[in-house]
Amino acid sequence: MRKALFLSHIPLYPVIGGDRIRLSQMLKLLCHTHHTDVICISHHHGSERSIKGLINGVANEKWFYVPRFKRYLNAAKTLLNDRPELDNHYWHRHVQRYIDSIAADYDVIVCGSPAMAAYLRNHSDKNIYLDFTDSLTLNYEHATNVSHGLKRIWKRLNAKRMRKLEQRYREMFVNTAYISTRDRDYIGTDTRKTCIVKNFVDMPAAALTCNHNPAGRDIVFVGKMNYGPNIEACRYFALEVFPKVKMAIPDAQFIIVGTSPTAEVRDLASASNGITVTGRVESPSEFYRSAAIVCAPMVSGSGLQNKILEAMAYGCAVVTTPIGAGGFTEVPDSLAICNDSDTMANSCIDLLNTPARRAALGKDNRHFIDTHYSEQAALLQFQNFICNNRRG
Repeated sequence: MRKALFLSHIPLYPVIGGDRIRLSQMLKLLCHTHHTDVICISHHHGSERSIKGLINGVANEKWFYVPRFKRYLNAAKTLLNDRPELDNHYWHRHVQRYIDSIAADYDVIVCGSPAMAAYLRNHSDKNIYLDFTDSLTLNYEHATNVSHGLKRIWKRLNAKRMRKLEQRYREMFVNTAYISTRDRDYIGTDTRKTCIVKNFVDMPAAALTCNHNPAGRDIVFVGKMNYGPNIEACRYFALEVFPKVKMAIPDAQFIIVGTSPTAEVRDLASASNGITVTGRVESPSEFYRSAAIVCAPMVSGSGLQNKILEAMAYGCAVVTTPIGAGGFTEVPDSLAICNDSDTMANSCIDLLNTPARRAALGKDNRHFIDTHYSEQAALLQFQNFICNNRRG
């Protein structure tokens, strides 16, 4: 079996948030066909949890601990060079030396994110593959549009630099992967060295899926709550959509489930307005099971929303926006897509009042995920990413 090296800018576990979900899945897919060594960067002591026993096929692990102050110093270099903040943030000299010393030992090198691609600029003669996941240019440009003042200037600067870097990496490496065609096509139509690798979903047992209680009134959002697009989505729903729902259905509840809620998110919670912020939970499964509706009211961001895939796998009725649904190659008819706050509020009201309809949508959602987002389907795409495009 061939040898591979997988590079991650963060620890892969616990699998919380879209970045860790993607990294752990891509590593798992790589291990189907390669003996794989893993390099991870950690910024917190104690986060170096071994993955050898969690993913079959991982041979060796190498951890690099980088203190927070070094990260900030690196990020400040963005003011002194022409690279985007992300490219500066995760580059460290001792990591570079180590990668340079071992790169020749591997048949394949996979960068789990663009944050690690800078380490391989001097190894473009190797079989190197990069998973963009999302278009970071799209992320930065969305962030620019919703920012103000100096933050807006900073985001615009990084968006311009990221566009150039994204184009350069697509030319430099053997192949690059994206999670959706929207992200792949954002910076241009030249897609010769790109492919799509979707995330996959582990299907919960039927007994653990949404119970569609006719009396249910919980509207649930699940996500990492210190992530900008999730914060914006919850604020949008809490301030512009949910008050309209409450006027029609006074006992409706909006439950925000996810780790690391910021002060801005915590301030949304109030017993009087029916909003609860849980903070970290062991598993969101109990919330999916009891949800009347799962909402993903995304107003920014990119990629394919794992929160939507997971909710659909649990057989939940899902309400989202065009941005939330934008990562689907084929958008399922069972997804309720709403263009504005009035439409979203009316969709939620209708679903809360018609439990049979939300149960039917949930059933269709689960079938769609089982058909299109299985691990086997993702493995076939991953093999096209790696095996069909390698040099030599």
